[in-house]
Amino acid sequence: MASEAQNHLCYEQSGGLACYVLTKLGTIFFVSSVIAFKLVSRNTAGKKETITKGKEKVQKRFLLDSMKNLFKAFKSENPNAKCSYFYFTKNRPFYVVIPTVDGRDMCLCEVHSNAATKIKALKQKRVISALDLSTLISETVCDSTKKECCTCNQCRDKEFKINSDSV
Repeated sequence: MASEAQNHLCYEQSGGLACYVLTKLGTIFFVSSVIAFKLVSRNTAGKKETITKGKEKVQKRFLLDSMKNLFKAFKSENPNAKCSYFYFTKNRPFYVVIPTVDGRDMCLCEVHSNAATKIKALKQKRVISALDLSTLISETVCDSTKKECCTCNQCRDKEFKINSDSV
């Protein structure tokens, strides 16, 4: 993905190949453009989800991986780039944000809201130890990302753990 020629770094982007001179300013620009790259971050669902800094209004982008993993990938692709982890994280563009549970749009349909409410009540009564619906699902099935897992021999008849002393 990245190639080098003396003190230049070239990175393949959607519009072609972008090359940067490895000066301090060039490295800042290179790092921020790599983090904002489509394979590393994604746009938010809503066009109105924007961040403004210094009169510059830009649509939010969410990181798809942790900054540590992105830094490792960056260093493996660009071994001659003089860039520390601190420098890498410091130069993350302001509009590329780390996703949080509170900041995402959640499904508020009746089925999922009821299930989430029931799990919250069971947790408060100390009947189950799962904090939320996704935790309960991951404790119950071997791979929560695959629909077929719910019908596999290991997970089909599996039940989640109940605290017997609180029932």
